[in-house]
Amino acid sequence: MPDTVNNTFAYTSSTLLNAYKKRREELLPLLKEEKDEDILKKIHLALLSIDLCIQIFNDANRNFPLINKEILEQADQNIALVKNKTAGIKKLKKSIAALNELDNIIFKQKMHYSIELSNSDSNQIPAEIASNILKENAFLFTHVLHVLYNNANQEEVFNTITAHIKYILGLCIIDPISYGSDIYKEMLDEREKYSITNEIDTFIFNTHHFCLTILLFTKHWMGYKEYSLEAAEKDLNDKINDILKQRQSNPS
Repeated sequence: MPDTVNNTFAYTSSTLLNAYKKRREELLPLLKEEKDEDILKKIHLALLSIDLCIQIFNDANRNFPLINKEILEQADQNIALVKNKTAGIKKLKKSIAALNELDNIIFKQKMHYSIELSNSDSNQIPAEIASNILKENAFLFTHVLHVLYNNANQEEVFNTITAHIKYILGLCIIDPISYGSDIYKEMLDEREKYSITNEIDTFIFNTHHFCLTILLFTKHWMGYKEYSLEAAEKDLNDKINDILKQRQSNPS
């Protein structure tokens, strides 16, 4: 499992791998214990979601260095911020506060450039700052995935995913990321209406939103302006089919 774009902003591979194994080992025994067919289907879907998350995450990890290289190749150019960014700045400040409340160590030690952006009154940012914000996000996606796998408290996990999406929505003041703003709003509306009923359903719901967020974030920053929610859902379905084929060829 490859590390993120810069080790300064990364968990180790073994940290994530251990969390991945832990989550699977918590669910696998339920397949033998559970008799209800509907619940068994959900357990299988949850196990599939675990694999889906790590594969989508690994795909993003391969893309982060490519995005970073492209940003730095334009070092003599600034990255545009959206024209009407006042509301976006307010969203970014609120989302940073929410993430900071959940885990203030992260923002004190790792998210300097996002905080700097939230205090900016400029209409553009230097390529180097954009590069560092990308690295911060590579770290943050790693952290959120670790929380998703490792934290047994589904309410805390739910709040972390929600705060993360709010943060990405706040980052939509950066022009390339802004193409997903309506989709992030739609996801947040879904989360606001969602009621946490049981652990497995909530885990599946959270993993789905994590995968959508990282897909949209990377695709839009790579320049695919028209990349839509429908396209992201299709890519997730294609990846699920790939995982199922892998399982058929290697059942272990």
